[in-house]
Amino acid sequence: MKYRAAVFGLSTIIIVSFIFLFLYKVKGGAYVIEYEPGSSYRYEVKYQNHAAGMTSLMGQGHSYQPDLKVNYSYTGQMLIDVLEQTDQGYTLAFRFQPESFIAEMNGSTSSRWPQDVVVYANLNRDGLFNELKFQETYYEEFSPLLKDIIAQFQISLSNQGKSNWQSIEADFSSAYDVYYEIDEALIPSWDVHVNKSYRPQNALLRLEQVVDIDVSRFSKRISQIAMERSKVTYSASGKLAEEKAHFSAAFLSVTDVPEADSNTDKTFVRDTLNGEYQRKLLEKQMYEQTVGTESLTTFRTRLRQIPSLDNRGKASLFYQLRAWVALDPSRLEQIKLWLSLYQSDHPAFQMLSTLLVSIGSPEAQNILLDAMASSSPEKQNAIMLKLIFLDHPTQESESAVRDLAKSLPSEEKRLQAQLVLGGMARFLQDDDRARSLAIFDEVKEQLTASSDVQKIEDALSVIGNMGLTEQTELVTRYLSHESKQVRYSALDALRFVNTPEAQGVLLRHLSDDDGRMREISSTGLSYTTPGPEFVDVYRDRLKVENNEYVIRQLIDNLSQMSVQYPDSIQVLENYIPKIGITSLKNHGESVLKSMKSVSD
Repeated sequence: MKYRAAVFGLSTIIIVSFIFLFLYKVKGGAYVIEYEPGSSYRYEVKYQNHAAGMTSLMGQGHSYQPDLKVNYSYTGQMLIDVLEQTDQGYTLAFRFQPESFIAEMNGSTSSRWPQDVVVYANLNRDGLFNELKFQETYYEEFSPLLKDIIAQFQISLSNQGKSNWQSIEADFSSAYDVYYEIDEALIPSWDVHVNKSYRPQNALLRLEQVVDIDVSRFSKRISQIAMERSKVTYSASGKLAEEKAHFSAAFLSVTDVPEADSNTDKTFVRDTLNGEYQRKLLEKQMYEQTVGTESLTTFRTRLRQIPSLDNRGKASLFYQLRAWVALDPSRLEQIKLWLSLYQSDHPAFQMLSTLLVSIGSPEAQNILLDAMASSSPEKQNAIMLKLIFLDHPTQESESAVRDLAKSLPSEEKRLQAQLVLGGMARFLQDDDRARSLAIFDEVKEQLTASSDVQKIEDALSVIGNMGLTEQTELVTRYLSHESKQVRYSALDALRFVNTPEAQGVLLRHLSDDDGRMREISSTGLSYTTPGPEFVDVYRDRLKVENNEYVIRQLIDNLSQMSVQYPDSIQVLENYIPKIGITSLKNHGESVLKSMKSVSD
């Protein structure tokens, strides 16, 4: 009887346990990651990276002949010291205790690892390291390795019950759309398994990178990480570099943060995972090499000679002037003086005004605004049209263009100013979203209040320069307008809106009965970041398309996608031999040849 009672009791416990586990699974894979201030988290880490690259792109027949080979190998422990918890996240310090380390470049091997190396990092709630502090002594030699190891710990501190979500990460070569997905286990475990996959925004990267992260539901910490990466970088001349990397981390223990080591180097440089400090160093080196022995006198002489220079000579002068000012911003005053000496139609004026837009600093913008306010209408208009290319337009630049949009004497010029203002909204959406949306709201009000077809077209054209997520719903209302010109303008207004919703509208109209709508759609899609589904859509469209413009554009679109989606090459290999128009077939064969030279 006792035996039966024991069996019954055990069976009941097992059944209840399974019910509990099932209910826990039904709740979903929710997790929270917490770091305890004053605690140090110890992980066993293994990292390997094998990379090869070209320092010269003149390989015979575009063949890949690497002349730079780099290998990293690190095995040992890593400690994450939690120094402080803030409203934004945590301040952490990464320390390392290697068992073995090898850094090899072109056969030259080093196993030196400084025992006092430490990296301070700010981790925000989204799980991103938005600032890193490296010891200056070790930055140049160890920062690539340290960044890559630390980057693997990027994960949102809570998935808020979501089973999948998206974020953006970046490194020195690209920004990446990162997709998170919670694995569903048949029997839930103590850990939540999170999978991260990457899609590069740089079309010249081919990347396969997966990171698997186990997060403990109960201890609320990362228990394991495993990363595999295969990456190939291309240039216009062919393969530029390739890399394979492996990383793993396994949680070991938690201890108290030790007292600060007084021998640690206190001189730090601030950087980010995408290498802002590193970029500045390279930029400065590049500028110094670019300027060489050029002086004020030689620049003045070469500016006068611009009309007789070929395109290569003009480009060389432009970049040398850009470097000359970058190394000493006070030289902007000299650029201002030179700008005042030339008429708006002189090539030197065009170069100098473009140079100031390229520099884009508030001081450079003020020079342009002063010239615009005190010069002839021709100079004013020439400068105004260039302001659309400002990466970071100041409030003063925005206000100046807005005033012109209201005060210029002709309707055509006022529309040009509005189009520039729309372009400013596109560049402002990351820096100052409130200003960007304010410009959008102004034009939206004009659009919705107007019944005049021409005014509706103009407003849609201005909105089309903005590329804001908010404009998709607004402009799609006009795709059924009775005026075909309005329909054209509405579809064209989606070209800079790089969202799945806007892309879906453009893809649908790729099979529109109106050939002009298909032309606008195929062109608009060339501005967006393609997804893998684009390959199939383009393949199917090419089978039935008879509009030469659309065919040519789809060939070009597939070419641009070929690095990220190699299936694009196969689509064109199957399609191009069937083209019956000689000029179109020649274009396709030229594009295909260029694609293959890059992928080989």
